[in-house]
Amino acid sequence: FSAVAAELGNIILAQNTYSEVEFKIDLDANGSEAALELNGQFTNTAGVVKPVIFRVNTLLEIKAEQNDIIITDNSNTTALTTLDLSVLTNGVTQALLNNASVSNGTILISSSSNSNLYNIIVANLQSHHDVEIGHN
Repeated sequence: FSAVAAELGNIILAQNTYSEVEFKIDLDANGSEAALELNGQFTNTAGVVKPVIFRVNTLLEIKAEQNDIIITDNSNTTALTTLDLSVLTNGVTQALLNNASVSNGTILISSSSNSNLYNIIVANLQSHHDVEIGHN
């Protein structure tokens, strides 16, 4: 998986000192578009590179919060939530990926395809980030 930064918009807060600022975004599938999709590649033990897609097709809520924020009339603060892929894929072994189902040359990891891998990644996502995955 490669590192990608996504900007989700701008929010203007009044000049003040805030004890806590929390940002929350709800991502939901839209038709055939996934709520969250991460694309990468895996090189198997034979040296063959295969595309990998991790896809969440249900409601996904991501939160980020920061304490003791001072907003001035000329301040510009960036709120970031980083999804650390080494943490998300903890427990996803080369053996599991070598044995994953492949469709059209791609390893799709979703709730209905390679669900064992999906469950590992979702559990890591929920335990290491302030993320909730719901059902539509």
